[in-house]
Amino acid sequence: MDLSDLYPLICTAVLGLLIAFFLFSYSKKQSTTNKRDTLLVCGPSGSGKTLLSYRLCLGKSPTTVASMKPSVLEFSPKNYTVVDFPGHPRLRTSLYTTYLEQTREIIFLVDASNVQTQAREAAEFIYDLFTSPLVDKVIKFHVVCNKNDVASSRPPARVKLTLQQELEKIKKTRMSLEEADDSSFVPLGREGKPFSFDQDSPIEIEFYGMSAKNDSLESIIESLGL
Repeated sequence: MDLSDLYPLICTAVLGLLIAFFLFSYSKKQSTTNKRDTLLVCGPSGSGKTLLSYRLCLGKSPTTVASMKPSVLEFSPKNYTVVDFPGHPRLRTSLYTTYLEQTREIIFLVDASNVQTQAREAAEFIYDLFTSPLVDKVIKFHVVCNKNDVASSRPPARVKLTLQQELEKIKKTRMSLEEADDSSFVPLGREGKPFSFDQDSPIEIEFYGMSAKNDSLESIIESLGL
């Protein structure tokens, strides 16, 4: 066979290899882009979100003020993106449209020294997260009962019970309206049964008592699997 006759075959083979390489690279890039590698840190204002996020990612405690936009940090050892999301209710739309789809785990902070004041807001936030269709792929929900170094703080079991009671009230008042208005609505809990985190949480959940200011973060890092 003349060498010139091989040129079309060689060109076709090289082109096929280039196309296969391009498709593989594109597929790998898309897989990386869609990977759930975000740790979402959220909760009511004043619960200690930024303090915990900075200590986790930067190893220091910043002087914090109430923020009106998310802070994005990197937890380098495990290539996690940590999103410190503000507590103001008006900002939560972007949480669902921008961040929740990439979220692997959630740390939800509650001020255990002021739980009676924060309970309603915290429960409404948790209700919205639990009834979002995007939450089903989040692998764990960590509730940090922060500021347990304050004398007035409540233990995790008490915070859990208080939030359950508030969630049951919200469930009764909002469920019928949301079923009628939103086809993507995910019902919370069992029909006719009081809400229970142990029975009705759509994802694995764990409660912790700690001081984000003073305590070691080793236990929560281990629980996160970071």
